[in-house]
Amino acid sequence: MTEEHDDAELARQIIANSFYITTATCDLDGNPWIAPTMFWMDDQLGFFFVSAESSRHVQQIQQSPKCAVSMYDSTQAEGTGRGLQFGAVAKILPEAEQAAAAAWLAKRRPSLDSPTFGAATAARWRSNGRVVVQLLPSTPFFLNAWNGKVDTRQRVQITPPVALKPFA
Repeated sequence: MTEEHDDAELARQIIANSFYITTATCDLDGNPWIAPTMFWMDDQLGFFFVSAESSRHVQQIQQSPKCAVSMYDSTQAEGTGRGLQFGAVAKILPEAEQAAAAAWLAKRRPSLDSPTFGAATAARWRSNGRVVVQLLPSTPFFLNAWNGKVDTRQRVQITPPVALKPFA
């Protein structure tokens, strides 16, 4: 197995075993914000999260859709950290797509799939002011690794699909 293939496989494992992403946004005045959210992913490496429409990061996405995304396992031992970063363009799904998105999201994380999750959950999300946000990668994926001595940053090519680990 080549080093490039190893890096791509490691990146796929990071995605598959992660439950959360951290998304960095910025408003029109250049004020940054980061927010951790639970995520879902489609078969083409499109990422999705649900968040309050009034939240700072969603407000900033409405102003400027460019963002940066990071995912990593925060339980990694000191000196062994590995993570994945990429740029993305964010889109708040239109109202008409919210119910279908909620049902679809439930199927991507099997432990969330239940008869009441789809339309009922979408209605509850909307009544609580939440929206589904789609993140489409706009830059290459970069794998960062720390081996205790050297910090490396390697561009990796990830080909879909990547199966997500179900929530416990």
